[in-house]
Amino acid sequence: GTGGTDEEETPEPDESPTPAEFSGFSGEAAEYLDDYNGFKVNIPVEYELTTQGQTTNWTGPIIDDGAVSIYVNAAPLPGVDPGTLQETYRQQYEQDRFYTDVETTTVPYGNGTVPALRAREVDNRQGSRDQKAPDDIHRWHLFVFGNDRVYTWGFTGMFQTFQDNQVQDLYEQVIDSVELVPIVE
Repeated sequence: GTGGTDEEETPEPDESPTPAEFSGFSGEAAEYLDDYNGFKVNIPVEYELTTQGQTTNWTGPIIDDGAVSIYVNAAPLPGVDPGTLQETYRQQYEQDRFYTDVETTTVPYGNGTVPALRAREVDNRQGSRDQKAPDDIHRWHLFVFGNDRVYTWGFTGMFQTFQDNQVQDLYEQVIDSVELVPIVE
């Protein structure tokens, strides 16, 4: 032999990181300013900017085997009164059985505010009475009407992540930080 013993060596435990269990958000955020599309927001430092443009997307940590994300789509809609848009969207989402907690609100813009609307997906699958599965995507929405645009904000995660109340407080903070800013051409 080679001078060793006949005993099998016990392998060392694998110290390489596995997808770590998410241990919570730090509470720290960084301001993101987009003066081309006309908004600013405080994004949690755990989220990474993954797409920038008319649709801007931030991908967060893996929670319950799925990534959480925040996105905004800034769709041009020139010439339509923001108050009219808010009322139209309110009626549409109140009549849509896939949404609940539809409420009108406002978002800061300069020295004033612009109309906005909040809505949350219901806990059942779209077009069904069946409750969402733990790994189904669940969303909250904030619609903001200003700058001749409709801003559709989405705050997403696995249904289980919402069931376990892991993102709601964080998403409320982000929603509260959304502002419109003048568009710089």
